[in-house]
Amino acid sequence: MADSIRRAVGILNDLIRIRSCDSDETAIVEYLEKRLAGQGVSCTVLEKDGKPLTLVAEVGSGERSLMFNAHTDTVALGDLSNWDTDPLDPVERDGRIYGRGACDDKGSLAAMLVAFESLLRDGSWQNQGRLILAAVGGEERGGTGTQLLVEKGFTADAAVIGECTDLQPVIAHKGALRLEVITQGVLAHASEPEQGVNAIDAMAPLIMRLKELSRQIEKRVDPLCSHATLSVTTIRGGVALNVIPDECVISIDRRLIPCETEQAAWQEIEEALTDEAARHGIKFRLRRVRCLPPAKVEADEEIVRVCTAALGDQVDSRACPTGFKASCDMTFLVNGAHIPTVVIGPGPLDMAHKANEWVDVNQLEAAACLYEDIARRWFRA
Repeated sequence: MADSIRRAVGILNDLIRIRSCDSDETAIVEYLEKRLAGQGVSCTVLEKDGKPLTLVAEVGSGERSLMFNAHTDTVALGDLSNWDTDPLDPVERDGRIYGRGACDDKGSLAAMLVAFESLLRDGSWQNQGRLILAAVGGEERGGTGTQLLVEKGFTADAAVIGECTDLQPVIAHKGALRLEVITQGVLAHASEPEQGVNAIDAMAPLIMRLKELSRQIEKRVDPLCSHATLSVTTIRGGVALNVIPDECVISIDRRLIPCETEQAAWQEIEEALTDEAARHGIKFRLRRVRCLPPAKVEADEEIVRVCTAALGDQVDSRACPTGFKASCDMTFLVNGAHIPTVVIGPGPLDMAHKANEWVDVNQLEAAACLYEDIARRWFRA
């Protein structure tokens, strides 16, 4: 037990020190590849745009398979003045490890690596199945690493994704549809506004209509993932203080609960904006940026039962499947590769993406033990 704690802490410290927030996972992939090669594991490295993005390692030879998936990249460091310590120099204090990625998602990756290495040293189960470790990049950039994994044909009978869920088993998450609304105007000198059409003025009633729509959308509730949402998150327009703007652009963040589809959400927004624009004589365009569909697996899936049973013995006997308000790579494994998937990992979601990010050391150790137990139970079945 003490050994697994120190190994998990040591690996996490190593991972935090490796900067991986600049759309380049080369250094962290090289670290993982070298570490596993030292234990006799040959890894497959998947590249995108000429750079390493995702590392895949495998142990075992049986028919049954299980994938561990955790991401190597982090969000940006942000304003360093908001940090009490250097975000790339991990600090252990009061039972927590502080640093960028401690919670999202290097804590999960470190714990999975500890479990993978423990199972690697034990040959007793290895004719019962194959354990696949996928250390994926680009999760914070739309899940490019897991998408590449799926595109290259990597699959498994089930998967466990490491994300900061406070060691609660997540079987569903919201989707995210990102759109832009563009209003068109006519440039003019600000001293003669009547000579132009102000695109920012045109956007105002559309924003208010979206606010009305959001109140209706928020009434839709999923028992696992809470309610659907619509938010206007950015706005930009104008070229100078003395020029009537000919264009204004807003961004929409539409969070989809598992029963909703991208097509229906788009149509609802388009109809509301078209109606409002017709009332005011506004010209606008609606543009799709990207969409991550929601994902859900049923509570009676075998991997859900295995994870819940392991949690009951290892961590919390009251644990039961829940949902994730955010989005993650589960959508690509469930919707793209049709792999039954559970998301579970150390750390609270509300610590992700913040300054002074931390993970609890006891949870980190519990996660390593939990991941190993899940694999053993899976291969015994």
